[in-house]
Amino acid sequence: MTAHSSKGLGYDDVIIINGKNETYGFPSKIEDDSVLAFVIKGDRAVDYAEERRLFYVAMTRTKNRVYFVAPESNPSEFLLEIKKEYKNVKLSGSWNEEEVVKTGRKPCPLCGYPLQLKYKRAYGLRLYICTNEPEICGFMTNDCRAGKLSILKCDKCRDGYLIVKRGKYDDFFLGCTNYKQDGTGCDKVISRKNFYDQMNYTLEAVDSAEAKPSEYENVAMIEKIDKKTKIFQGTTGAGFFDKTAPDDDVIIKKADIKPVMLNDKNLNEVVFITLKALQSISAVRFYGVTMLTDFLQGLETERIVKNKLNALSEFGLLKEMSRDNVQATIEWLISQHMILKTKEGYPVLHITYAGMHYADIITSGKLNKLKQYIEDDR
Repeated sequence: MTAHSSKGLGYDDVIIINGKNETYGFPSKIEDDSVLAFVIKGDRAVDYAEERRLFYVAMTRTKNRVYFVAPESNPSEFLLEIKKEYKNVKLSGSWNEEEVVKTGRKPCPLCGYPLQLKYKRAYGLRLYICTNEPEICGFMTNDCRAGKLSILKCDKCRDGYLIVKRGKYDDFFLGCTNYKQDGTGCDKVISRKNFYDQMNYTLEAVDSAEAKPSEYENVAMIEKIDKKTKIFQGTTGAGFFDKTAPDDDVIIKKADIKPVMLNDKNLNEVVFITLKALQSISAVRFYGVTMLTDFLQGLETERIVKNKLNALSEFGLLKEMSRDNVQATIEWLISQHMILKTKEGYPVLHITYAGMHYADIITSGKLNKLKQYIEDDR
């Protein structure tokens, strides 16, 4: 439970975690909003007065012993004080008390609050979001090197996102995730200068060293991992771009492992088809679970026919499998981080790095867990 909710309660023994000297440690180093100081009365006689009282509440909930868990490299200031003042406190391990280790968090370019890395690398996606109140600062980006360029909803295609991309001359711009090399997708772009002009920001110079491509350059919140976009030679403010970059598709391979059968279906084949199908339809547009299920089941719905998805090779390959089993397979792939399901009004699916390299990570043991998952779902 939280330290706040423990007030007034008692237990035989208590363990207090998060004893680190960081922004979200104990004490918390998050700075209060400057306006808040005018409307509430704060105790400034002692450092971290309110956090200190909360710490006292947490450590006095025990009837016998209290244990604190802290990193060796950067322990809480409160714990250092206890160690110094109370010689009967036992320390297991050793602490480096020479200097405070900085957390390395990136500050928001708008308000200065720390940026939080929203998605782990295992998803094949990353997104930095400002930890300030959304009403105060809603900054988010997929590339911190782009300054104040922030992800926006695309106002042209309506279902894409304008994400940060790197231009040919070490500058950045916003480009729609629905862009396609053949010109059929959304080509909405906003140059950095235009964006800054719209937001009344001062255009700062981009450090050319910082602007060099990184291993994450093509990884974004709503961007397909199988497209390495290294294009867009832009004319400042004009919005015209050179769409001539090569299209690098990762070929998903079927795993060479012992078959795991569900009725008459090899689950290795089922997972392979599902991931290939998602890759194929995502080249047209991003869709949700229902659309992917309809596609795999071979249903010629209005949207499938309109977007000519029924002409793709994976269309209807799982039509002999029950709809519930197909959906259970998709949900299991989401739980295994081979597919990412976005969190928005209409969640869409994106194949992740793990999904693209499924053959390298799948095992017969995992497929047996999928089999159990499907059978339990029935």
